[in-house]
Amino acid sequence: MNSGKRFFNEAIETMERGDLDALVDERIRYTVNYAYEHSPFYKKWFREHGIQPADVRTHEDLQELPIISGQTIREHQPLETAEFEFRSRDWPEIFTLHETSGTSGTPKAFFLSWEDWQRYAEKYARSFVSQGFGPGDRVVVCASYGMNVGANTMTLAAQKIGMTIIPEGKCTFPVRILKSYQPTGLVGSVFKLLRLARRMTLEQLPPQDSSVKRLVVGGESFADESRAYLAELWGCDVYNTYGSTEGTMCGECTALKGLHVPEDLVHLDVYDPHFGGFVPEGECGRIVLHTPPGGREVRHAPPQLRYRGHDRGAHTRPVPLWENACKGTEPAARGRDLLGRRDAVQPCGRRTRRLPAREHGVPHGRVRSVPLRR
Repeated sequence: MNSGKRFFNEAIETMERGDLDALVDERIRYTVNYAYEHSPFYKKWFREHGIQPADVRTHEDLQELPIISGQTIREHQPLETAEFEFRSRDWPEIFTLHETSGTSGTPKAFFLSWEDWQRYAEKYARSFVSQGFGPGDRVVVCASYGMNVGANTMTLAAQKIGMTIIPEGKCTFPVRILKSYQPTGLVGSVFKLLRLARRMTLEQLPPQDSSVKRLVVGGESFADESRAYLAELWGCDVYNTYGSTEGTMCGECTALKGLHVPEDLVHLDVYDPHFGGFVPEGECGRIVLHTPPGGREVRHAPPQLRYRGHDRGAHTRPVPLWENACKGTEPAARGRDLLGRRDAVQPCGRRTRRLPAREHGVPHGRVRSVPLRR
């Protein structure tokens, strides 16, 4: 149920490029100082590398800082160390703790305060509103609830918008749910939604005849052919989304021209494979993120500076609002095509394989390629 609202936080989302850059630089300075003062790891890290927080004044200054990886986090948490050295708030101020999936090694621990949750939720709220969701929408979330943060963040974001969440956690729920509650949106992966569509058809509820008006797809990257087929099968728009436990949340708007990065809340850079600097506009490389706190005096539990995840992507420098290709969406940075999981895309292109059509119940030739898993 679209209320006609185009922005969740219009003041930020329509900010002119120069003003947004200045805001990002201000928050980067705050984050650097906050990390130095409150994080045992970063305090030692700055000293060991001879870095003064005052030396970091702008986004470009971050190039001079060493890269931090997931392995760095693992080496500074139990059982490797006595304490979680990345934690920057006292235990009474920690609202929840979370772990990554552990697909690339020992799960990494992250700690969230209530203020962190509010920032996380705003990221998804901006994305939902830009996709046309509003008060009265009912959305089935097929992402799992638990130690990861995605589904929980979407649920909290929905409360800010006036949406109702149906927290199934999986796409194996009874088709009765769709008939009874008439959801207007679904969140899930490509193949979960394909399998659900097949079950619906078998139970005499063709997806195109359902109440669903929008699909939000995440959890894995997908080819354009996959999106086109899913949209045709369901008879509605399919929106890409990207998120990580570390705090990255990006989504497409109704223009479907790429993922929008809420730069005031999470800042993504794309560096060349050898980390020699920022890649040119439109080029591919490894994603490095920084997490500004979302305002002065906001204390957060897991500040991230120059954190290199395992994901790769391409980055496009945005143009001013009035020239933006999305014609009215925020002039924030956009990811070209996708910000892909490390097992789905290389620095200079997608790695895809033929779809096992019979396995997923898809007519042969309708979906050309899918993410290549390790």
